[in-house]
Amino acid sequence: MIIFAIAPVVSHGVTINKALMAQLKARVNTLQRQLSQLQNQLADCPFHRDLSLGDGSNDGLSPDVIMLQKWLRASGYLNTTKPTGRFNETTMIALKRWQNKNNLAATGAIGARERLALCGK
Repeated sequence: MIIFAIAPVVSHGVTINKALMAQLKARVNTLQRQLSQLQNQLADCPFHRDLSLGDGSNDGLSPDVIMLQKWLRASGYLNTTKPTGRFNETTMIALKRWQNKNNLAATGAIGARERLALCGK
């Protein structure tokens, strides 16, 4: 009698696990497709790496920081006469203003979300 009572529970549990596994596999496939699309969008973006306070200070003038500063200046967020190539506090504050205006977390740093937004995706 005990064997019969346990058998349906185990059988039912296996069915639920198979259904759950199928759902999880489908979700993983969807996420992999979305990740691939985002990677393709980022590949087309001129901003190729994360940027934050201090970048360009130790390694000389950073072309990525220069590009960001030029863009921030042209967009009216950065009030400087020319780009410095150094991600300083002024650049961080300008970037935070842009992030706030574009409903992004105002971190003052460039990450994947900022690169996608900057690239118009």
